Amino acid sequence: MHKMNYWNLLGIEPTDDIRLIKRAYADKLKIFHPEEDPDEFSKLQEAYRQALSQAETAVVREAYGEPFRQLSWQQLRQARWADAPPSPREPAAGRFMELLTSLCADAARRSDPGEWQRLLKGEEWPLSLAPELHDEVLRLLKEQLPLPYEAWTGCNELFAWIEPDKLDELFDNDELIAMLEMLEYGGNWLSSRVRGDVLLGVRVCDALLSRGRQYTAMRNTEKAIACYDRIVALFGEVDAFRYKVVQAAADRLLCVKKLGDADREGEAREELWRIMCRAELRPGSDWREARRSVAEDWLSYILGMRDAEADPAEIISLCDELLALFDAAENPAILARVLFNKGVCYHLLGDDERQRAAYDELLRRFESTEYPDVQLYVAEALYNQGCIGERQGDEQGAIEFYTRVIDRFLGSIMQGLGSKEQDIAEVVVDAMGNLSALYVSLGRMEEAIALSEQAIERFGKSGHTEIRATVSSIMVNQGRIYAGLEKTEQALAAYNQVIDKFLKSKHETIRLNVAWALRNKALCCAELDRLEEAIAAGSQVAEQFENSKDGQILWVVSLALGRMATHYEELERWEEAIAACDRLINKFAGTDGLPTAPPSPDDEEEDILLEVARAMCNKSLYCDKAKQPEAGIAVGNLAIEWFIESDNEQIRKLVILTMERLAGHYIALSQWQEAIAVCKLAESWFGDSDNEEIRASLADIWLRQGDCYYEVGWYKDADAAYNKASKGHRRATTHYVKEAWRMVKEGWRSLW
Repeated sequence: MHKMNYWNLLGIEPTDDIRLIKRAYADKLKIFHPEEDPDEFSKLQEAYRQALSQAETAVVREAYGEPFRQLSWQQLRQARWADAPPSPREPAAGRFMELLTSLCADAARRSDPGEWQRLLKGEEWPLSLAPELHDEVLRLLKEQLPLPYEAWTGCNELFAWIEPDKLDELFDNDELIAMLEMLEYGGNWLSSRVRGDVLLGVRVCDALLSRGRQYTAMRNTEKAIACYDRIVALFGEVDAFRYKVVQAAADRLLCVKKLGDADREGEAREELWRIMCRAELRPGSDWREARRSVAEDWLSYILGMRDAEADPAEIISLCDELLALFDAAENPAILARVLFNKGVCYHLLGDDERQRAAYDELLRRFESTEYPDVQLYVAEALYNQGCIGERQGDEQGAIEFYTRVIDRFLGSIMQGLGSKEQDIAEVVVDAMGNLSALYVSLGRMEEAIALSEQAIERFGKSGHTEIRATVSSIMVNQGRIYAGLEKTEQALAAYNQVIDKFLKSKHETIRLNVAWALRNKALCCAELDRLEEAIAAGSQVAEQFENSKDGQILWVVSLALGRMATHYEELERWEEAIAACDRLINKFAGTDGLPTAPPSPDDEEEDILLEVARAMCNKSLYCDKAKQPEAGIAVGNLAIEWFIESDNEQIRKLVILTMERLAGHYIALSQWQEAIAVCKLAESWFGDSDNEEIRASLADIWLRQGDCYYEVGWYKDADAAYNKASKGHRRATTHYVKEAWRMVKEGWRSLW
């Protein structure tokens, strides 16, 4: 047989791993039956021998090096079978191996117990066979799995492999399963042994369960079902294994549900119920611990499906199965988790009413319980009910549920407790944060401040990362509340507290809150006319966070840089204002120097685009103030290239304002035609707009256009431009109308 052919027939890559070769051979035995497909079976055996020979040769080579062919026959045997003596084989041993090999090569004969009795009992074999052929015969027989019981008992009697009542210990789990899967071809002795020996039965049952779950993980559902069926067939009538059988039947039902076959699913469900009743694991029986263990296995599977983002409707169906089959109400922790996960799945499906019903059922049963595992789900159910109320616009209902969370659990939470208590504390502090924000939206500022201070006092020293993140959010929101009440000094103190406490944190949510605190600190400092401090805070935002990969943090950086430019504007430090705008533009274009491509509008970067457009517009103004028309022209044309096709109304307002300033820069350089071209481009893109601010900017552009026509002597065109500004657009501001009429009169006087 060609070298590659036997590896292909075994279904594995070339390897020196003898165990892997044996496992592949055992798997293929299930496919090629010696009587139904004798030719393929013979080829499989030959492939197995060839692969095993090559692997053993590699072992020899590793032990003795090259050239291993120069080794003596005895050395080769010693390398292959270390326990065998290095003496030449006796004639009796050679004859025995010849007869044994001939018997194994014939599928019909090796399945006949009588043939084995004739081989082993028909002649008086010398005792010297035992040490010489001890391992070689065992290896050869394992290659022929399965074999009749008489083959193993007779050979064991001759070669003394193991004590007669421990014959199964000759085989590993894979070999046992391979034999059990072909019971009709000589495995009955083993199945009886497995059923009668509890330790062996547990070993085989666990191996089959493990293999079934491996097949399930590999999405090989039919093979998984076959493993579970084997457990039911072997152990279904054995009392000692009833718990294992229920596990297998439950796992089988989970697999069948994946196939989408309603008839098979119904049969599997009936089979599971029948097995539970026979095993006395049905609801109401005394085997509560065993039933709970099976239910926990099922629940673990459900949670795994949720983590894998499986279909929520399928998960809900499994939860209902769990409640019906295992009477999860017997165990509060399981029932609470099932009801909670049903609520989560209904949330994923967008069904608020059923989500609320699941949480209501959980709260009805367990809101007053003191059991820690259940308390966590009670807290989360109350919190999620509050979130549902907010989504549905039911502010009073949301306030009620958030308050119930806080009143129910805040008093009992202590710092430094175990994971369950910390999880509850996390839910409580989230509820306090949401309730505070809800009070703000309703204008109940004093209540919001009081609740924020209570949360900070109670949880401000927590070492739990998620609680610290929520506390940092509450502190930032507290600063915003003070700012909204025009208590700027108190707002500044709140932001400084966030910065001092959390600046070095690596947690992304906390980093975002620190970025907001620094940016809002800059606003407060500006409000207090402390512009240098405001500039320093904005610069700190950029230096601390401009390399972040988080889109929200980068948006805050863009806001801080833009605000820093306006602070420089207030101080009339035009060069520094231009530099701040360039820093923003270059940062989010991802280039050095003058950028050539806009940032990608992904996620939060859509908001960053607006800040980039604003920076370009402001830079155009600062270039005018700094007497740098060339730089103003460059950034104005870049803004047109990037943003003129934008659908964002805010960006469109900035673009037309930038175009008006661009026309002004061209006019400053007496480049009248270029200025006129910009004005025409603006009219073509924005002439149909109904936005009042855009129409006002258009009026200003027409005034610029009229000035250009006037300068080049095109007085009628100038008159038309001035009239469009004054008459054609009633939404233009009064200032522009008066200015347009003044220019019209002056233009006509010059003609006369």
